[in-house]
Amino acid sequence: MSNPENTKLFEAGVLASLQVSMFGRTKSRRDLARQLAAIKDMDQKSLNVSIDLFDSARFKRVTKAKRDASFVFHKFGKPWNAKVNNRNGGVEKDGDWLILAKNVYDFEKEISAQRMLFEQAIKEDVIDAWDDIVATGVSRLRLTEEEVPIFYPSLDVVRSKFRWDLSIEPLWDVRDIQNDCRLKESSDFIEKRMQSALASQNQKIVHVVQSMVDKVTDVVSEQSSRMSGFTHGDKSADNSMPKAPTWEKTLPGLADEIESWAPVVTGDENNPLMDAAQQIRQLVSHVKGISDGDFRKTHKILSQEDDDIRKDLKGKLDNIGRTAASALEDFMS
Repeated sequence: MSNPENTKLFEAGVLASLQVSMFGRTKSRRDLARQLAAIKDMDQKSLNVSIDLFDSARFKRVTKAKRDASFVFHKFGKPWNAKVNNRNGGVEKDGDWLILAKNVYDFEKEISAQRMLFEQAIKEDVIDAWDDIVATGVSRLRLTEEEVPIFYPSLDVVRSKFRWDLSIEPLWDVRDIQNDCRLKESSDFIEKRMQSALASQNQKIVHVVQSMVDKVTDVVSEQSSRMSGFTHGDKSADNSMPKAPTWEKTLPGLADEIESWAPVVTGDENNPLMDAAQQIRQLVSHVKGISDGDFRKTHKILSQEDDDIRKDLKGKLDNIGRTAASALEDFMS
């Protein structure tokens, strides 16, 4: 499992989380569910009828600020106990993210910018427009005077439903707690709880390593597939070779990210992820060489009928993927 001597992670990392809540755009209508159940001769328990209180466009800027905040977490952090959908990068389950302490200032600055946009959108698109929202809703939903406050509460209530709670806390090492004077009196219960806590901590560290491995393998496998699947003369958008930004920014940026994170998380300067970073830099240097130092030429060179260069690059990309994939097994051994 993780290196028992590694304290770098706990010295260099903090945990950050963001909880965002918003006023509900829909309202359940049990009365309509009862009516529909009666008409269709159905079990009402199988029905759930809800209505839209206002157009979703009202929340466009609000939801964008929330979504963009998640991108900031992806940019600066690694999931600690947050669950992330690797296919689209979306957050499936809220939780803590590991942030390097040296990056906390920039992280918090970008999160604060999104909070300002969030609050501005709430004020301009919801609060300031609330009277119009209510009037439109009353007309569209045919609400009685008694029903209006049920569906459209006061502004104070609406404001209270919008929350943006950012938490940044130290990352504590469970092993330090074992030395707490309050735990000097050993017992089976305490021992079991400590072992459980340590196992949970190790699993979270494995989660971080896995996220780094996944990112490397996702990037290189995508480029490898483009190399092997290319058909000369096919002008379709999905049959295109990587352009300059891939070699100038994407891959070097990935190497930078690995070199920043891997030694801290694994506690070892020499590990397969660092090897993968070195291989990425060698690949970029190789591509720069075959492009005469101008990455803008790379797309044209790789699009030639002769596929020898593509096969060579595919081999190098696949090798990077294998090296990165071995990091998890190496870390857990």
